[in-house]
Amino acid sequence: MHVKGILIFHLKCKPQCLIAGRREIRDLIGGFETEIGKYPFIASLLFTSDLSVYSQQCVGSILNRRSVLTRATCFWNDSPDTWRIRVGSSYANSGGQVHATLRIISHPELNPYYSENDIAILHAAVHFTFSDFVSAGSIAGRNYVIADDEPVWAVGWGRSSVSATPSEIMRHIPMNYINIEKCKYIYVYWAMYPTDDMMCAVLDQNKHRNENQGEQGSPVLHNNVIVGLTAWGLQYLYSEYPGVSTRVSSYTPWIVANA
Repeated sequence: MHVKGILIFHLKCKPQCLIAGRREIRDLIGGFETEIGKYPFIASLLFTSDLSVYSQQCVGSILNRRSVLTRATCFWNDSPDTWRIRVGSSYANSGGQVHATLRIISHPELNPYYSENDIAILHAAVHFTFSDFVSAGSIAGRNYVIADDEPVWAVGWGRSSVSATPSEIMRHIPMNYINIEKCKYIYVYWAMYPTDDMMCAVLDQNKHRNENQGEQGSPVLHNNVIVGLTAWGLQYLYSEYPGVSTRVSSYTPWIVANA
């Protein structure tokens, strides 16, 4: 794990604005196909309801040889044996290395109803074998700053369009960072209140319409530094609305302590 500067955002919303079920809204829609060699720190997080068949549900980012950073509400009190970690593959449900999960560490002040402190770390039962396709990502440090309208990218798996069948191939999508005050103003009409521990980014409407900004836990990258973890937003319904992410820089000491 490498610590850089960082980015920031945080949000509150009433229960009716929450994710429509932790596994219902998950797709990265639109964007472009990419490959694991470009993002070797990306992990596919696999869930099972029967301890038999595991399928990709969330996205994580490798911090070191045992740890993956992601969004806490992906798990919602799940036991570690219901999740596995796939690393080293461009595909959501095949290839690479698959690891059992030893423990899930959610932030102790997680409030799932308002997506506050929505951050977690998974420890793999067996250490990852690093290679050109498996390596640690860099996270934003406490003082990392992003200027308005700077380009950022979300990375995960999903669909080429809203009506398309799910794609197994990794996708990434470009967005533009917007400051928290602007994000708060946009969402106040819906009684949703981003806070300073969250960050927002919006799609370029001239290039990308009806697209989603990421899957749960998908890293948001600025200059290939992990600055956010995709959380929520109305971009699923209205593409002009920002996607809201957990701001990694607000949690750098906690990440370092628990990784």
